[in-house]
Amino acid sequence: MTPWKRISEMDVTGALDELGTSPDGLEEADAAERLEFHGPNEIEFRKPHPIFRFLKQFQSLLVYVLLTVAIFTALIGEWIDTAVITGVVVLNSIIGFIQEGKASEAIESLQKFTESYSTVIRGGKEMRIPSGLLVPGDITLLGAGERVPADIRVIESKNLLVDESALTGESVPAEKDPAPLKEEDILQGEFRNILFSGTLITEGRAMGAVISTGRETEIGRIAERVKAVDVKTPLLEKIDEFSQRIALAVVSLAAFNFIAALLFGYEVVLSFLASTSLAVAAIPEGLPAVLTVTLALAVRAMAERNAIIRNLPSVETLGSVTVICSDKTGTLTKNEMTVKSIYAGGALYRVEGAGYSEEGDITLGGSRVTDLPEPLRRILICGLRCNNASVADGKVHGDPTEAALIVAAHKGGIRERTERVDEVPFDSTRKYMAVLTEDGLIHVKGSPERIIDMCSHEITENGLKPIEKDELMDKIHEMASEGMRVLAFAEKMHSGTEIQDDDLTDMILLGFQGMIDPPRPEAVEAVGKCKSAGIRIIMITGDHAATAGAVAAELGIETSRVLTGPQLSSMDDDEIRESLEDCNVFARVTPDHKYALTGILRENGEIVAMTGDGVNDAPALKMADIGVAMGSGTDVARESADMVLADDNFATIVTAVNEGRNVYERIRRIIYYVLPTSGGQALIILLSFLLAPVSPTFSSNLPLLPLQILWINMFDGVLLALPLVAEASDESVLEKPPRDPGTGIVDSAFIRKVGLVSAAMAFSGLAVFYMGISGGLDVTGARTVTFTTVILVHVFYLLTARSLDKSVLRIPPANRWVASGVLLTVAVTLIIVYLPGLEAIFRTSAFPPEWWGIIIPFSLTGLLSIEAEKYIMGRLKDE
Repeated sequence: MTPWKRISEMDVTGALDELGTSPDGLEEADAAERLEFHGPNEIEFRKPHPIFRFLKQFQSLLVYVLLTVAIFTALIGEWIDTAVITGVVVLNSIIGFIQEGKASEAIESLQKFTESYSTVIRGGKEMRIPSGLLVPGDITLLGAGERVPADIRVIESKNLLVDESALTGESVPAEKDPAPLKEEDILQGEFRNILFSGTLITEGRAMGAVISTGRETEIGRIAERVKAVDVKTPLLEKIDEFSQRIALAVVSLAAFNFIAALLFGYEVVLSFLASTSLAVAAIPEGLPAVLTVTLALAVRAMAERNAIIRNLPSVETLGSVTVICSDKTGTLTKNEMTVKSIYAGGALYRVEGAGYSEEGDITLGGSRVTDLPEPLRRILICGLRCNNASVADGKVHGDPTEAALIVAAHKGGIRERTERVDEVPFDSTRKYMAVLTEDGLIHVKGSPERIIDMCSHEITENGLKPIEKDELMDKIHEMASEGMRVLAFAEKMHSGTEIQDDDLTDMILLGFQGMIDPPRPEAVEAVGKCKSAGIRIIMITGDHAATAGAVAAELGIETSRVLTGPQLSSMDDDEIRESLEDCNVFARVTPDHKYALTGILRENGEIVAMTGDGVNDAPALKMADIGVAMGSGTDVARESADMVLADDNFATIVTAVNEGRNVYERIRRIIYYVLPTSGGQALIILLSFLLAPVSPTFSSNLPLLPLQILWINMFDGVLLALPLVAEASDESVLEKPPRDPGTGIVDSAFIRKVGLVSAAMAFSGLAVFYMGISGGLDVTGARTVTFTTVILVHVFYLLTARSLDKSVLRIPPANRWVASGVLLTVAVTLIIVYLPGLEAIFRTSAFPPEWWGIIIPFSLTGLLSIEAEKYIMGRLKDE
């Protein structure tokens, strides 16, 4: 049992004795010793050192393969090759390191940098100290508007209400008092005498004794639990799988080539050099850098739309999400109580608008009410006067429920408050609040059952009528069934200056006001878009079942039932798994329930996103494939999330999903383009060895040298691949269902296309090299025309690689980056071929102009082979 649970069952004297303190507080020396023992009242988020964060960028099998090749090239003295490969790996890591650093800075900019202070009693004296210096046993004083700095046992209180939504998800403030708890209170999760760290005092005042600080608080325990969870994103899994296949293929080809070379009688050194060249050719050195840049550009685009990505692969993960588990309060809803229904004079009025904005009308039967009927006017006046909150420019000071009553009165055009003469404050025993105003009226609001018992008559448009309790209770149940919190209002003329208990009888019932924390308008639209995109939305909240069900209905979240936390606690994992087949709303849940639901969904093969802003969301945020926190949420939630919404707008999720799906398609296009670069060159090297016994042309000459291969892989592979990132997004991507999480990046169609282009490139390269030697060119000249041909195969292939299924004739005109990449590639190639100073570096030589008549036709093989494949497959699909 946690300390606060044990202490909550004790009376005030017993709790103080347990904590070793008294109402006069701790002595300074005792406080110093406890600070030394317990440590500062802080929750530390262990951030990795920049060096470790940089080294983390190297954790990829593809990078390991590249570094292995770099070591081999160094062993055989090819230092230029070694430097280029190493440079590529380091550059890729720097890009990822910088991008994740920017995300961390953006997260930190959302946090509050001002140090908080707390009022304590030490040695019998009241003083202000930094909250970080609080220790167990400190006596603290708290008032409305203050955030609770630690877990605290209440020892004195006055009209104390606390907003615990950041911890429990409950939108209605909880009443707190010093009374010891009973066992049934603890079983129901009602801790009325405990103030939890991070919650907010909305009304009243309290004196309390600190129970736990820092990591030992309830928030601290959640934060520690979050640190133990590690989830790998689908993209990382697919890239790892893809890298393993490439690594296996490269090692197998290089080993086969080395053995074949020895069998054909080549020297060991030449065989080793050729096999290394084959490995260099087969590995797409530019791919990691291109993928990193692709993700980084997507991160920048999303940051401009208020979505801050904390690690690059999370962008693509959003695109593969199949389920979004969302908290309700403050995420799908505005976290602003709003009056939606008013029952007065026998009529049920509806109130438009949401939150603390005064926009919205009061309607009856769908028509706007302009002249307020007397019963409606009087209930609005009562709600405005029997009220201790204030609302200015949408900002609330005080209880959110009372703020909702103020806004409702303002929508009815009632703004003036009458001077107050006396007040009976609300408490959980009386269940009502009463005020006496200078015009001689007592205004009362509170629990409907309690207020009805005070009344003898009900107001109508035609005067008064006797109370009919059964009829009124039916109306209350009707409003409550819509998930509303219902308050009753009454009034009575009074000639005195004080309110006595006897004065609160024979009152006139004015009616009821029903309020709810309304859905965000943009969240309603976002839920609709997610449904059309095939994404399931599950609401998981700490609020009441009726409220959760009503909000879900307004949002358009369909569910066969609403399950509660106690019901989940009575189920085993298999029963929970079965309930998830048709239940999309879970209410009165604990952090453990959220964590379990998220884990079971992932076990079922779902790609799960969890949105939330409270401390209670943190474990599930970390467990999910991608956690999405609100920018205004708690530090624990933000530190646990993969993405933070700076504008707290659930609709931004839709933008992120759209971007994520398009990122995946861009990655496929890029791999689709880059792989033939490596595959074609590897085939050129491999086939040249296999052809050596039958053709003297290939007996001692490689058609391409390692440095030339590296240049093609890095310069052309990157310069021509990157423009594919700028291709227009698919506008219909949200109209398609999520892809199967089990589907790999490479499928049979993908392999067929890559195989065709690789074969076409190998055919063109070997044919031109053979023609070069046969046509009188020396080996360097033949390699140069081969080098040029392979580059131009890439250029022409790029034109059709912009789409996986559309013909080049049906693809929209190329974006300016594609055009620029093509022109720059051709220009640089011409410089390498014809500028004398570069011949020694690239081992090329200028060839006669008539050779362009051979090079260009052979450069079209890749484009023509894919165009033929698209045409044939398109015809087969139509049939």
